Amino acid sequence: MIRSLAVAGVLAIAALTGCGSGTADIETVPPLAGGPDGEQARRGRALFAENCATCHTLADADAHGGAGPDLDDLRPGGVRVARKVQAGGGGMPSFSGRLSRPEILALAGYVDAVTGR
Repeated sequence: MIRSLAVAGVLAIAALTGCGSGTADIETVPPLAGGPDGEQARRGRALFAENCATCHTLADADAHGGAGPDLDDLRPGGVRVARKVQAGGGGMPSFSGRLSRPEILALAGYVDAVTGR
């Protein structure tokens, strides 16, 4: 009984802290099909505008947020963006409850493509 409660407690903590949320398994972000003007880029741009533009600056998205890093200057890679969007940290909330994995990957691929990496 005590062992069952301990296991349940560990699983509850893991769920609440995002352990096993999939951040560690993001090893690649596929390039945008159709390039920076294709459908995936439009989807990524729209996701950025809805979820990121109030805090981050990104010229391609006409975003001038001041709370988070300027992504044009930082030029983060797609994997870094995807992991940060999914897990949050450093003042940024996790978006794993708001965005699906495909949406996170589309957003990350878009940022990666338009920042010149």
